[in-house]
Amino acid sequence: MPDYSYIGEMLGILGATGTLIIPGLPALNWNGQAVGENGASTTVTAVKNASGLSAVATYAPGSRKAFTKSTYYKGRGAIPLVRLNGTTEYLTIPDEAYWEANNNPTTNTDVAFSYLVWFIQNSSGRQMLFSKSLAQSTNGEYQLEIQTDASAEARLRDFSAAVSAVLITPASKVIYGRLMSVGFTYNGIGGATAVSAGNAEIFTNGVQESAPTRTNSASYVAMENLTHAVRVGSSGDAGGFAFLNGAVSLVVFERAAWTAAQVTRLHAIGREALTPLPLARFAGRR
Repeated sequence: MPDYSYIGEMLGILGATGTLIIPGLPALNWNGQAVGENGASTTVTAVKNASGLSAVATYAPGSRKAFTKSTYYKGRGAIPLVRLNGTTEYLTIPDEAYWEANNNPTTNTDVAFSYLVWFIQNSSGRQMLFSKSLAQSTNGEYQLEIQTDASAEARLRDFSAAVSAVLITPASKVIYGRLMSVGFTYNGIGGATAVSAGNAEIFTNGVQESAPTRTNSASYVAMENLTHAVRVGSSGDAGGFAFLNGAVSLVVFERAAWTAAQVTRLHAIGREALTPLPLARFAGRR
């Protein structure tokens, strides 16, 4: 039987807005919430700390069961790995206030938020992991993508100013064909120091990057409440790097800044749940 205890362990680390998007999760009842896939496997409902939050991801195009490559399951938690073909397949969540990065028009500052994405990249090149923006324009809010040098880039966009604040891991941090996680946390400060040390941090496999490339902009004020959907494995526009060729497994999201210890723990729980239990060894008479 699958061990779903990792869900409770992760939600226990998160606050009231903690959300787990688990592509391919079978339908189940979690503390009174109906979560997981619908019968046709066209949508998957996220697991949330607050039942009032609405987070339903839709597979595109069509049902997950019609995707090019089959989903497979890994570890004691039987966590699904939904395989994406790199050209047309992704998940999309409708725009709503919960996913907005700027919800304070009075002070025009960003909102603190954090995410952790488990994935496999099967081929080299720029590919999108998680976004609420269009990859090939300044139109959007935030995104996480893999670069050609196998670094991971977290980007915050100021649409009106047409500038971005960017945080990038060192090269070769993404290992092709290997299941791994990338995390990002931001305290929502906005302004010209948005991604300075202490305001925004990026993590690979639960470890905070000590020397990421930080690119602030003097023109950056804040992100804006735009209408783009949230997408997993795509940015939603055309282009050679708009889609992930690989698999997505688990997305953790919260409208709050995380400590390094929280990210490390979330990664450790995910890694344990994704690791198969060892076969038992029995001693006996020869």
